[in-house]
Amino acid sequence: MSSTLQQTQIPEEQVLSLPDFSSLAPDDQLAPLPPRRPWWGRRGGIISIILIVLLILAGFLAFFLIRGRQRPVTYIKQQVSQGNFSLSVSATGPLQSAVYNLVFTGSGTIAEIDVSVGQTVVKGQVLAKLNKTSLQDALNAAQATVLSAQTGVNNAGANLSKTEAQSQTSVQSAQVALNNAQASLGKTQIQSQTSINLSQTTLSNDQTNLTNTQAQSAASISAEQTTLSNAQTSLSHTQAQSAASVRLAQTALSNAQSNLVHTQATASAQIAAAQLAMSQACTPPVTPPTAACDTATAAYNTAVAQANASIATAQGAVNTAQQQLSQAQAQASANNATAQAAVDSAQKQLTLTETQSTSSNATAQAKVATDQQSLASTEAQSSSSNTTAQNTVNTATISLASAQASANTSITSEQGTVNAAQSTLQSALVGLLTAQHNLANATLLAPHAGIVTTINGTVGGTPGVSSASSSASSSSSTAASSVGSSGGGTFIQISDVSTLQVLAAVNESDTANLKVGEPAQFTVSAYGNRIFTGTVSAISPFGQTVSNVVTFPVTIDVNKDDLQNTNLLPGMTASVTIVVVQRPNVVLIPVNAINFARTATGTVNGIPPLITTQQAISALAQARQMRTELINQNPSVALDNPIPAYVIEQPGGQTSFITVPVVLGLTDDTYYVVLQGVSPGDIIVVGAQRG
Repeated sequence: MSSTLQQTQIPEEQVLSLPDFSSLAPDDQLAPLPPRRPWWGRRGGIISIILIVLLILAGFLAFFLIRGRQRPVTYIKQQVSQGNFSLSVSATGPLQSAVYNLVFTGSGTIAEIDVSVGQTVVKGQVLAKLNKTSLQDALNAAQATVLSAQTGVNNAGANLSKTEAQSQTSVQSAQVALNNAQASLGKTQIQSQTSINLSQTTLSNDQTNLTNTQAQSAASISAEQTTLSNAQTSLSHTQAQSAASVRLAQTALSNAQSNLVHTQATASAQIAAAQLAMSQACTPPVTPPTAACDTATAAYNTAVAQANASIATAQGAVNTAQQQLSQAQAQASANNATAQAAVDSAQKQLTLTETQSTSSNATAQAKVATDQQSLASTEAQSSSSNTTAQNTVNTATISLASAQASANTSITSEQGTVNAAQSTLQSALVGLLTAQHNLANATLLAPHAGIVTTINGTVGGTPGVSSASSSASSSSSTAASSVGSSGGGTFIQISDVSTLQVLAAVNESDTANLKVGEPAQFTVSAYGNRIFTGTVSAISPFGQTVSNVVTFPVTIDVNKDDLQNTNLLPGMTASVTIVVVQRPNVVLIPVNAINFARTATGTVNGIPPLITTQQAISALAQARQMRTELINQNPSVALDNPIPAYVIEQPGGQTSFITVPVVLGLTDDTYYVVLQGVSPGDIIVVGAQRG
């Protein structure tokens, strides 16, 4: 390492700037290092390259050699089978006999003990007796206490009855007052409502009358206005007609006058012409006149006569037209006067109708206003009356509540006294019953045949104090609950070796399907492989933890028929097997088939994938659907906690593998019960190996 450092050359651009040593003597200055060769030009670098190349070549060679020697994969297959399936629970525990722990039910002094340890007794045999003198004294004192307590109960009951009667009277009086007040309130409310209804009815009627009056007035005014409008229209029409008639007559007069003037002018012209002709014919006058003069004179006279006639006719026409104009003017004036009179009459009638309507409406409105005032007054008076009656009801209600509260307080107090007295009496009765039992049970009898194993006490002393053990009247179930307990407050203990049980400690994971009444088998070391039978009689709900392992005590009653010619003793250790589930004639597949299928989507231990991830997902989806349909068809299947899964099959003559969805039921960690998916005889893949 040191030599390598000495041969390393530092490039000039990486040399640090050092202080100037020019002041040093020439001999003290460092000489510059010679230049170094590149690494590939040095011997060590070449050797390193050669070694690396050789290692790479050796690796490739080893890889191809190993790959060439790799053995082919062999897939392990197995038929789906059909058979019986069962689940069992294994446990151990001691044999025990029925033990009866006996004590006197009461305290006292032992007068006699009639048995000894090891003695065989029969059911009902006298075991021991207590001194009855102190027990009789206790009974007498308890009876006196009961009598005193009974007297207290009677007195308290009498006081309670008296208080209840007084309270009932007060409450009833308050209730009567409340009832009267409520009745008065109801009556007042009815009367008030009746008055209000009457006022409202009157107001409603008058409002209706006002509406009718206003409607009638409006109708009358409308009718009169219509009449006036019609009269005004007729006046206008009459005036127009009259003006037209006058204008027509005036036109006729003007025409007649024009014709008269024309006729007069024509007549004058004709007369002048005739006169001229006559003058010419009769000039100079001759006697007798000439025929021409006569003719001219006749023509003149004719012309004058015709002119006069024409003028008279025209003047007659003028006179007639003048007359007709006068008549037309007179008729127009009369018609206009008549129409104007009708208008004036209609206007007067309208004014009268409006006046009458205003008066009628005012009268009706005044009555409505009076009715409204009357209704408001009635409502105010009714509200006041109702408020007064309601206040009376409220006061009576408060009085009733106060009476009830006072009654409840008094009764509760007296009831408390009664309860206390009854409690005292009950305690005294319990004491009396205890004293009676103590006296009656001063003699301790054997509840069952057996052997006396323990006696705790001597004559003149005190027997064991009763704890959670059985009494002289203990049943076999009580004795069983005291198995193995011989200390504490037990006075005499009897053991029955003719009845044996196994108290097995079952692991908490095995208790799911465990039930009372299930059959069990067990063996003991003393009898090798001989199988004894029994029945599960009890499962303790309280687990016991030892070294972080939780077990539950399970009691198994041993079949007496199996005890012939044996000597099973309490304390022997039994190895127990309990069959908890049985499924006859079901389809079974190895657990290995499921485990292998779950890993078949990847490479495991050099075994290449058999199926794709998509195949596995699709098979699981089909299995879930099958499970759902199976549970819907048979809900009891859910008790086996079915799970979806799939297995792998290789169809005959093919090199590819397929997934088959299945629904699995119970398992014993070796086989699965198949609820649906495959049939007995199907070939499935359970594993793979090389070689």
